[in-house]
Amino acid sequence: MNNGNRIRIAACLAIGLVLLAATALEICLVFNPARRTYGEGPILAMCEKMQAQSVSAAWMRELPYGLSCYGPAYYWATNQVIRLTGWQHSLVPGRIVALAAGLGIATVIAFTAYRGTRRVEIGLLAAATFLLSLPAVEWLPFARVDTLAMLFVATAFSVASGGRRGLVVAAVSLALGSLAKPTASLAALPILAHLLATRRYREAACFTGGLAVLGMLIWFIIDRLSGGFFLRAVLVGNANPMTIWRGYSLGYQFLTSPVGTGAAFVAAWLLISSPQRFLESLYSLGFLLSLLLAAVLSCKRGAEINYFLEPAILGSLAIAVDGIPRLYELNVRRAQVAMICLSCLMIVPTLREIKTVRRSLSLTSRWSESVRLRLADEPADVGLLADGKMMDVVLASGHESQVSDPYLYTMLVGSGALHPAPVVERMRDGRIKWLVFHRHLAHHQNAVETDTHSWPPEVLAELPRYYELVEEQAGLYIYRHRGAELASAAR
Repeated sequence: MNNGNRIRIAACLAIGLVLLAATALEICLVFNPARRTYGEGPILAMCEKMQAQSVSAAWMRELPYGLSCYGPAYYWATNQVIRLTGWQHSLVPGRIVALAAGLGIATVIAFTAYRGTRRVEIGLLAAATFLLSLPAVEWLPFARVDTLAMLFVATAFSVASGGRRGLVVAAVSLALGSLAKPTASLAALPILAHLLATRRYREAACFTGGLAVLGMLIWFIIDRLSGGFFLRAVLVGNANPMTIWRGYSLGYQFLTSPVGTGAAFVAAWLLISSPQRFLESLYSLGFLLSLLLAAVLSCKRGAEINYFLEPAILGSLAIAVDGIPRLYELNVRRAQVAMICLSCLMIVPTLREIKTVRRSLSLTSRWSESVRLRLADEPADVGLLADGKMMDVVLASGHESQVSDPYLYTMLVGSGALHPAPVVERMRDGRIKWLVFHRHLAHHQNAVETDTHSWPPEVLAELPRYYELVEEQAGLYIYRHRGAELASAAR
């Protein structure tokens, strides 16, 4: 074995260890209930509502509200994992779906980069680049719909360069991906731009028309099967206010991260050195278009760094397919040595994080027992409100929040799609007896001033008058209705 092969194998092993460490970290985070995002609880609430009842458009009109702004795919997948594992009332099944999809994305990226370069180490590095990108690190281990949608998007990018058959598969993938998150279909724009840039006009027209027909057909079927629920949920639930600064801030965060900076540099270098090659590259051209699109979409109130998962996919491929081969042209061995050094830098913080999070692995939250004991004597249909981070805890106690997604409820009240009166009336007369919050009531009220509140101001204004704090822990605040006398006086 010559020295060149030894270095190549060492590079593959070093990057492989990074991939193993990154995967191990994500698995630890899946079973770490202390780290949670606000949207995980509402998604679990929808999953359990779909298990117990047939989907109905009434869920968005009548209490208890079942609210969503997504398609049904992620809920279906999560419920399948719940049935297989038996892990009810837990965020873990949804996190397993999200992580499996994220690892699937990394596999697609690795295969695509290898196919474009015929270098195993470059394929592995592309996968590691994605897994350690800012959006993936922040989003992969959580029970959110985005990674499942992005798996279909990554598949579409991978096959889009494979001629007409590849474009058919890409169109089908994006149509299916929209069932997880409707904006997944917008990944067609980079593909369309690539087809137009390479003067494949007929294929561009067929791809666009085919995707439109498939999308309409699939969503027509879903709309009929759900009694009009999911289509209305998507159309009404995504009409959030837009703030330019929000999109700029998130775009800046991504662009200054290693993947964002590296991909932007590769795309700029390719554009300057050879505009024709830039236009022919789905990954570099697509990265810039996807970055701009993500910056616009993330102006929506409530948007997070997850909107940049698609640019992270294309950025990882741009670096691998359009950037690293240029380094190989200069000196293969030195480029591979640089990969080994980079792997050493990437693995150290990952291992340190594993050491920290592995100490708190569990299927349930530390608050579950406190809430269960507090509500033990209450009937199953007792009225209560829980915020997003407490939703799984309330479900585990055998109860249901009157609002499955407080933040989405706030947006729907703000847009006029829902009225706060039904909830406010039940608060006043005591039919909503309990509040289970992750933050103190004062925190929720102060958030109105900064427009980051997760309950409508009309609801928050009534809470101090009718509810008193009865239990407080770190991250758990339980309030109980003050009593029928005050409610009667208010009436």
